[in-house]
Amino acid sequence: MSVTAGRFHEWDKQLRDWLVRELRNWHRGDTAAAKVWSADFAKIADLLESFGWKVRSTDYFKTLDACRLVVNVYKHGAGKSLDDLKKTCSKYLDDPLKGTRPPWSEKLLNHTHLKVSDDQFQTFSDAIVAFWRDVPAMP
Repeated sequence: MSVTAGRFHEWDKQLRDWLVRELRNWHRGDTAAAKVWSADFAKIADLLESFGWKVRSTDYFKTLDACRLVVNVYKHGAGKSLDDLKKTCSKYLDDPLKGTRPPWSEKLLNHTHLKVSDDQFQTFSDAIVAFWRDVPAMP
């Protein structure tokens, strides 16, 4: 899990560095850079989409968002990210009783059930590569 977290955080830092460099082509000062570095993932996606890149509609974005949730659950345990992971990406929660327990009991899954397989880790890595390959020329 720590390798998954490290890889995601490194991509996130590279993304923000790249955005700041691009923004400095047409905006001077530190305000934009500070906003980029303090923005959450949804705001970064909003910024990319404001440039005309429909990043949210891509498969790799959905995978990167799942990775973000996995990393947040790994880091923080219970909370909003765990709730969101349960709703949207429960495949990252290893349920040893899956198929044998009533559906309502899935609420009992928590951060200790978090698991990323080798194939899922590779999928996260592939999403990062796909993201960088798909970067459009900025205006």
